[in-house]
Amino acid sequence: MPAVPKASDAPSAHRSQALPARARILVAANGLFYRHGIRAVGVNAVIAAADVAKATFYQHFPAKDDLMVAWLQGGDARWFDRLREIAEREARAPHELVPAFFEALAAWVATDEFRGCGFINSAVELPATHPARSVIEEHSHEIETYFRDALRRAGFPDADAIAEEAYVLMVGAIVAAMTRRTADPARRATASVRRLLNNASEAG
Repeated sequence: MPAVPKASDAPSAHRSQALPARARILVAANGLFYRHGIRAVGVNAVIAAADVAKATFYQHFPAKDDLMVAWLQGGDARWFDRLREIAEREARAPHELVPAFFEALAAWVATDEFRGCGFINSAVELPATHPARSVIEEHSHEIETYFRDALRRAGFPDADAIAEEAYVLMVGAIVAAMTRRTADPARRATASVRRLLNNASEAG
């Protein structure tokens, strides 16, 4: 079983105090936004959690929207990086990389601290015109591209279509696991992606 990634990598209070002010703000936002949602958390709550002056906060982030964008670009994107690292460590052959990613996803979903994906949660909360929407869209393309490149390296001829299906399975697994409060959807998605690849191999 792959090592279980953490839903947030917030350092301890002692370590956080040693960070520069901007990093402390992002650490605080990472924990608060992920647990409570970006709309429910105000700037004052982030300032208090980061233990910075209000002027310092606005020096780095003139508006809350700027903080949301920075959080999605940095802190919350780490969940994908962690799952990818685990998959690349666990996979013994190129064709095992995408299933290994889904196994790591299922392990993450099974943790008590799992609260969904910050990108998906934010996509639900934010209007279509919000500046963070472009970051969310870029991240979705990054994941699908990762799947596609892995499948191409493994020799799957229809890598584009399979990668798109794998991405849909991943998003569905995260949303279903979050709404049903069980890791079963992620486990089923892992089995589904294996069947998808097996069928593609037989067809090829």
